[in-house]
Amino acid sequence: MKWRDVSEHWEGAEHPPRRWQAACLPIAIAELGAKRPVVVQAVMGSGKTFLIAELVRSAVLEEGEHVIITTPTQRLVEQLAAALAARLGLANVGRYYGRAKNIHAPVIVVCSPSAPRLAMELKGWGGRRCALWISDEVHRTECNQIKAAHDMLHPERSIGFTATPWRGRRTEELSLWERLIYRYGPAEAIEEGVVVPWEIVPWTGEEVTTDEACLEMLQTAEGPGVVSASSIRDAEQFARKMCDAGIPAAAIHSRLPDGRDVELMMMLERGVIRALVHVSLLQEGIDLPWLRWLCLRRPVRSSVRFTQEVGRVLRAAPGKERAVIFDPNDLFAEHRLTQDAVLQGMAEPTQSTARAVLAKASKRDALALAQRMVTGLEPAEAYLRTLVVALHECGALPERSAGGPWRREPVTERQIAAIERHAWLLRMVRGLPPGHLRMLRKVYQHRKALRKGSASDFLSIIFNLPTAGWPNQASRLVQLRA
Repeated sequence: MKWRDVSEHWEGAEHPPRRWQAACLPIAIAELGAKRPVVVQAVMGSGKTFLIAELVRSAVLEEGEHVIITTPTQRLVEQLAAALAARLGLANVGRYYGRAKNIHAPVIVVCSPSAPRLAMELKGWGGRRCALWISDEVHRTECNQIKAAHDMLHPERSIGFTATPWRGRRTEELSLWERLIYRYGPAEAIEEGVVVPWEIVPWTGEEVTTDEACLEMLQTAEGPGVVSASSIRDAEQFARKMCDAGIPAAAIHSRLPDGRDVELMMMLERGVIRALVHVSLLQEGIDLPWLRWLCLRRPVRSSVRFTQEVGRVLRAAPGKERAVIFDPNDLFAEHRLTQDAVLQGMAEPTQSTARAVLAKASKRDALALAQRMVTGLEPAEAYLRTLVVALHECGALPERSAGGPWRREPVTERQIAAIERHAWLLRMVRGLPPGHLRMLRKVYQHRKALRKGSASDFLSIIFNLPTAGWPNQASRLVQLRA
């Protein structure tokens, strides 16, 4: 396999490449030339499919060579195949899953469960070579089907794409890949208008059930949004509760009649209803950039699934200035993950009590978990939670500490003493807006009422922000309230 001359890159493309796409393509080609299995990370909605199509177009295949693209679901097979066909020509792209089994095209998009069978068929047809393997949603490759297909295909070159290059379980590592070669993060995406700024709204009221907190928070929601549920029964029950509370809503799930799900999403987009209560709507293969908000009602044990859900509401759309994330379960504290790729044997942060319980819960228990009691954050802690997430996404803070039940314990005397001893460092922060300086002073005034996790976050800000300076995007990510 050879590569087209650099002068031919993006020639005849539907639109010019984004900055990150143009920068990433030559890096990817160079790494593939060295035959290293590498990963590209880019936020959701940034145009990974467009880059994949150009990468495939840049490859000049010899007789008997194939490009194999794996993706987790049949829906994604169709989406990727359509995008590639538009760039390469319909005759050059085959699909392989269920009844659609075209193995004669030079480029084949295959659903992950069907990948081993495809590998066997290609081997039976004269041992045609996999010159290039592209893995879409590479965080899903740590499974038996992909590993079996990889062993049979024995690709000469491999590259994976994802927004969330983490494993779903503590014991896993992305064993088929060596390293991350390019990262297009949230700060760059917000600066370029690929995603919108977000506002995290935690629960700040009295101790109530999750449903009661959600219903009160959603009275302020504007535009179309989605609410997570633990099961089909749970989704239907909460949709009825929303309707009773004056918020037109409907449940969306796998047992609906054919076409009803599309009808409901059109009703949501047009404003006929204000919300959809879903079980697994916001995973790979769904694109709803017009969503204005989401409510994280269901405790989520998977950090990958959590970031997939959040990412779906951040995509830019005409007239959309920001996204609102209602977080009654304080999941942004539960999922304390670094944005850096975890590719080689690094353990996932310790699970919190909520996620550990959910991992062992049966379907019958899921509804009870959704109704658990939630205790509101104090206003100072609510601000601090949003600020820490924003500063991390902007690169001003290092990787965040692991979550866990310890975060809800009372602040320690040692933490209070450290805050009092070092708070003066905040006066040295370059570019700190006056409004945020006032808010941080309020946090300091309430230092003895903080919980251990919030105090840890505050200390992280105190020790790192004076060196990093105030990021340009932080004020957009953290909306100050009166």
